[in-house]
Amino acid sequence: MLIWALVGYASIFDAGLGKSVVRQIAISSAEPEKRGPILGSSLLFVLLSGGLAAALVHFFAEYLVVDIFKVDRSSYEDALTGTRVAALCIPFFLASLVLQGYLEGVEDFYSFNKYRALSGTLTYLLPVAFLLFEKTFSSLIYGLLFARAGSCFLIALIVSRRCSVWTWRWDVKVFKTLISFGSWLTITNIISPVMVYMDKFLIARITGAGELAYYAAPSELINRMSILPVAITRAVFPRLSALGGQGSASVKRQALLYSGGLVLPIIIVLFFVAPWGLGIWLGPEYSGTAAQVFQIMLVGYLFNSIALVPYNNLQAKGYSRTTAMVHLLEVLPYLMLMYFSVQQWGVVGAASIWSLRMAVDCILMAYLDSK
Repeated sequence: MLIWALVGYASIFDAGLGKSVVRQIAISSAEPEKRGPILGSSLLFVLLSGGLAAALVHFFAEYLVVDIFKVDRSSYEDALTGTRVAALCIPFFLASLVLQGYLEGVEDFYSFNKYRALSGTLTYLLPVAFLLFEKTFSSLIYGLLFARAGSCFLIALIVSRRCSVWTWRWDVKVFKTLISFGSWLTITNIISPVMVYMDKFLIARITGAGELAYYAAPSELINRMSILPVAITRAVFPRLSALGGQGSASVKRQALLYSGGLVLPIIIVLFFVAPWGLGIWLGPEYSGTAAQVFQIMLVGYLFNSIALVPYNNLQAKGYSRTTAMVHLLEVLPYLMLMYFSVQQWGVVGAASIWSLRMAVDCILMAYLDSK
C-alpha cells in the first residue's frame, strides 16, 4: 500500500500540468492547432520531471526500505528491488495524467471513463497475475510497472487518434502559460495530503490507536462519498474554462443544483441512519462515538460539495494562485485547532474542526469567486 501511495504522491512532479492541460485544451476549442504544442510541451516536462523523481526514489531506495518501510533483513533484497522498479512507474503515471487531461479538455468523457475502467482493471489484475508466477514483492511491483506502461500506451493511442502525434511539439510560450497556472496547483497538491492525514496522526498520538478507529472509518466513508461531487465538478471544469468567467453563471448554477440535488438526500438519510447503519456494518461499538463523528462530518461534506463549484470556477478563470493562497492560509490555523480540539474533545472535536474547515473553505471560495 505504501508503494501505491508513493507512486500516487509522485503526481506533485507534474507541477499541476494535469489540470492545466484540461484548462488550456478547453480554452483552445476554437483553435485546435494549439493542442499539439500543449500536449508536446506538457509531456516533455512530465517525462523529465518523472525521470528525476524516479532517479531520486532509486537513489534513496535503501533509505526508504530500511528506515521508512522498516523491512526486515529476510525481505530486504526483494523490497529494495520492488521499490526501485516502482520508481520506473512514475514517468508513465505522470504522462498518463497529461494525456487524460486532453480527453477531459475536449469533454470526451465516454473515452475518458472507458480508459479509466480499463486502466483500473490493469492496475489491479496485472500485479495479481505476476504473483501467480512468483510470490514475491518485486514480482507484484513488476506487474504494477507493466500495468502503468500499458495504461500509458493505451491513453496515448486514444489521444493520438484525435490529435496527431506529429503535432506534439515543444513550445516555450505554451509551456510558460501551462506552468504559470499549474505551479500554484502544486502547492495545493502538497498541502492537501497534509491536512487529510494530519488529523489521523494527531488522534493516534494524543488519544491512542484505539480511538483512531472511531474516526478513521467515518472519515474514509466521507472520502469515498466525495467521488460524487468531484465527478460533477470535474465534468463542468472544461466548460467553465472555455467560458473563462464570461457567461459561466448558468453552468455554475447547474453544477450546484446537480451537486446539491445529489448529495443532500444522501446526507439527510445517512445522518438519521448513521448509528444503526454503522452498528450493523462495523459492529455495535461503532453505533456511538463513530456515528456521532460521521454525523458531524456529513455537515462538512455538504459544505465541501458546494465549495468545489466556486473552487473550480476560480481555477477555470485562471486564479490558481488565489486558491493556493487560501489553502496556505488555512493550513496552520487548522492544524493548531485540530491539535487543541483532539486534546479537549477527542475524535468528536477532530470531526468538528474538520467540518469547520470545510465551512470556512466554502465561504471563502464562494466570496472570492463572486468578486
